[in-house]
Amino acid sequence: MPRLPPALIRQATSQNPLLTLLLRVCRDLPSARNELRWLQEHARGVVSVKRQASHEAANLPEQPGLDPADHTGSFDGQTAKLDDVKTEDTHGPRNQTQRDVPVSKTVGGRPIRNISTVPTDTVLSTSTTQEKSVRFRKHQVGGSAHLKAELRKVTVRKVQMQRPSIRKVQVQKEENIVRTSKSSKIRSPHDEGVRELELRRPSDGDLVNSEADEHAQVQEILTENVGKRSKGMPLQYIIGNQPFGNLDIICKRGVLIPRPETEMYTEKVGSLLLSALTTDSAIDLGPQSRRKFRILDLCTGTGCIALLLHSILKPPAANSGSNLGLPPGISIEILGIDNSEYAVSLAQKNLVHNISQKLLHPDAASDVSFQNVDVLALAKKGGDSEGQQHQIRKILNAAVADVDEKEERNYSPSASWDMIISNPPYIGPKDYEPGGKTEPSVRKYEPKEALVPTFARGEEGWQRYRSSSIVLADLFYWPLRRIARAVGAKLLVMEVGDSEQASRVCKEFFVHNYSSATVLGQPMPRLETWRDDGSVRIVPTEASPTFDVDFEEATDPNISDRAVVVWEKDMANWRRDTLPASDP
Repeated sequence: MPRLPPALIRQATSQNPLLTLLLRVCRDLPSARNELRWLQEHARGVVSVKRQASHEAANLPEQPGLDPADHTGSFDGQTAKLDDVKTEDTHGPRNQTQRDVPVSKTVGGRPIRNISTVPTDTVLSTSTTQEKSVRFRKHQVGGSAHLKAELRKVTVRKVQMQRPSIRKVQVQKEENIVRTSKSSKIRSPHDEGVRELELRRPSDGDLVNSEADEHAQVQEILTENVGKRSKGMPLQYIIGNQPFGNLDIICKRGVLIPRPETEMYTEKVGSLLLSALTTDSAIDLGPQSRRKFRILDLCTGTGCIALLLHSILKPPAANSGSNLGLPPGISIEILGIDNSEYAVSLAQKNLVHNISQKLLHPDAASDVSFQNVDVLALAKKGGDSEGQQHQIRKILNAAVADVDEKEERNYSPSASWDMIISNPPYIGPKDYEPGGKTEPSVRKYEPKEALVPTFARGEEGWQRYRSSSIVLADLFYWPLRRIARAVGAKLLVMEVGDSEQASRVCKEFFVHNYSSATVLGQPMPRLETWRDDGSVRIVPTEASPTFDVDFEEATDPNISDRAVVVWEKDMANWRRDTLPASDP
C-alpha cells in the first residue's frame, strides 16, 4: 500500500486530528470526513440513549403495588446492554458507505462481498459435520407464536436522528450498561428470549445534565471508535448494522455482513420470481386451493437473503391493501439454514427486528424460519436413489416444521422445494493466506469458516472432493446441486467469487446435469451467469471442447460474474420465453 503524502496528513491534522487516524484506512480526505461524521452521529446516539434512560429511571414513581411495567416494560433482576436503540437516516444515498468506504476483499482485483461485523461478547465457532446424522436443533425462538408474542413486547424507544447513509445504529457497548436496584425489564427485538435491563435509581450526580458532560462522553466514545476503525475494523462492525434492500440487518462479529453484490442479485431474483408467479399457469405450484412457493436459503448467515426475498414477494405495504406482491392465492415459505448456531440466532433476531420496524410484512413471522443444519452433512445424505433423496427432503421438511424427523404425522416428509439460493464459502486457502488475494482486515476480523470451505474432521465420504480435479474453493457447489436435485428445485442461485470460478461451476454443472435432462423427459435446463453490472449471459447447453476458451472470451475483465443461475422444468421454459438471448 503506498504511503500517504505528507501534505495530505498535515491537511487532515489541521482540520481534525481524528481525520489523520481515519486516513490509514480511508486513504483520501473526503472518505475520512464521511466516516468521521457517521462515527460522530453514532457517539451522539449512544450518549443520548444513556441520558434518556437515566432520566426515565429517575422519574419512576415510588408507589407500593404499582407495576413498573406500565412505564418501561416488565421487570426482573438481570442486567443487559442498551443494544436495541436505532437512529434513522433521513437523507443521503442509502448505500453511500458501501461506495465511499473501501471495506471489501478482492479476488483477481475485483471485489467479492463487502464484509463488516459488529463486536459481541462471544463468537460461537462453526460446528463440525456429524458423521452419522445431520445436526438439526430447534432454535429457541423458532415458533411463529413466540415471534408474535415477542413483537408485542418490543417497547424500546427509538431515537430519531438525521444521519448521512447508515440509517440505523445499533448501540452495543459496555459503557451503555446502566444498573439500578429497582429492576426493570426492556424487551429486546434482537434476543432469543427476553433481554432485561436492570436500572438503579440514579442520584442527581449520575445524570448527564450539562452540555459539557455530554460532549465529553461523546468525545470519549468517538475517540475509542476512531481508534478501532484506524486499525482496520470495518465501519459497519463498529456501527452495528447494514442496509440490505429495504431492510436493516443487524451485524455482529462471527457472521458475515451482507454485501451490495449479494443484495443486487437477490433483488433481481426476487423481481423475476414475482413476475413468474403472477403469470397465470407459468409455474405449477400444485392444487389451486393450496398453492405455495417454497424457498431454501442455504448458508443463510444473517438471514438477509431470506428476509429480502420475503419483503419483495410479500412487501410490508401489502398490509395496507396494496396490490404489490404475490396474488392472494399464493403463499410462500422460506427456510434458512446454517451450520453456525450463532448465525441462526442472529438471523432470527433480524427477522424479529425488521418486523418490529415494519420493514417486513407481519406474516414473515410464520412464513420465514431459521434452523441449525449442516449443508455438507445434509448433502452427504443424498444420492441418486429415491430413498437417499427422500432423506434430504425429510430432514428439511422436519426443520421447517420445527419438529423431530420421526414425527411424520406433524409434517409432510416428502414435500418438494421450488427454489434454492445460497451464498456459500468460496475463497480458496491460498487466496486467504497472507500474501494472497484476501485483505488483512478480512483475515483479522471475519470468521474464516464463513469464507473458506473446509472439510469436517473424520469425514471419509467425500472422495470426490479429495480429487485434484476439484478446486477446494468450489467445495460447496456440488453439494448444493445434489440438494437441489433431491428436493426437486426448479431454480438454483449460487453466488461465486469471480468469473473464473463461475466458469468452473458452469462447466461442472453442464457435464453432470445436462446429459440427464433429456433422459428424464424434462425440459433442457437453462444455465446463466449474472454479472455485477446486472447483465446476464446465457451459457451454451451443448458440450464443446472450447468451452473454457469461449467463456473467457465472453468475460469482461472489468465486470465480474457474481452468480450462477440454473432454471429447470417449467421455470426453464418461462425463462426462455422472457429472455431468449443474453443481455448486451
